[in-house]
Amino acid sequence: MNQIEKPRDGRKLTDDRILYILLAVYMLFFLSQTLLFRGSHNRRANLTPFWTIRHALRGDVYRFQLLVINILLTVPIGYLAAAAAWKRKITDKRRIFAACVLLFVFVEVAQYVTGKGLGEFDDVFHNSLGALLGMICFYGPLWTYDFMAVILTGGGMLQIVDIIFFGPTKFLRAAMFPMQIWIVSSIPTAALTVLIFRQWKLYNAETYSGRELAGRLLAANFLSVLTGLLLIWLVLFPYHLPWYYYAGSVVVQTALTYLVRATSGFLTGMPAGDIQSY
Repeated sequence: MNQIEKPRDGRKLTDDRILYILLAVYMLFFLSQTLLFRGSHNRRANLTPFWTIRHALRGDVYRFQLLVINILLTVPIGYLAAAAAWKRKITDKRRIFAACVLLFVFVEVAQYVTGKGLGEFDDVFHNSLGALLGMICFYGPLWTYDFMAVILTGGGMLQIVDIIFFGPTKFLRAAMFPMQIWIVSSIPTAALTVLIFRQWKLYNAETYSGRELAGRLLAANFLSVLTGLLLIWLVLFPYHLPWYYYAGSVVVQTALTYLVRATSGFLTGMPAGDIQSY
């Protein structure tokens, strides 16, 4: 019997096939946006550390948006890599994080060699920070996952809106007004969602049936999306987006949270580093 470290909330995860398919699909998505489907240009590199952050602090909105996107883009990689490693009884978090960093270094080197992007230190740093956040979501309490799921769902749906209205060439590239909305509103909306989930007792250590859990998640997600939009409209600024953005946000957010919760036995509240025999 092997002793392996469990995530803090004790989730058991889904079977290996689904987990690895999710990881493979997201890896393909990540590589398609950073390497595969880009046009070739002259080789370019910028190894100056933190130049993006300095430009963002000076008021460069476009650089700030790219910084945020580069961080959040790799959160699922960190989360899924930790999940896959845990399935294979690999519990050394440094090894998992190092594997993610090596992936990002490979992408930047490949961008430079092929001329399909600017090979830079900052992208490796930002991507690594995103992977670290993903690992924190996996090993931390369940609310950290919910918090990040809302942020990523909102950003993903806004990117779909960008694709439909401005074409695939602008995907993850354009400094669009909807992206500014997402950056400003994502954290308070995610915080509202966690608060609503607590009120709906979705962090209790009791087990719900699949149907009851799905119903609670759907209602709580719907309420969180509406409350977040109301907050933005009243406090930040008004805006108009297509109906499928709102509907899609509810559906995707519900699917993400249900995927984790339904496959975990809905266990929460275990101390970090708890050990269980298998």
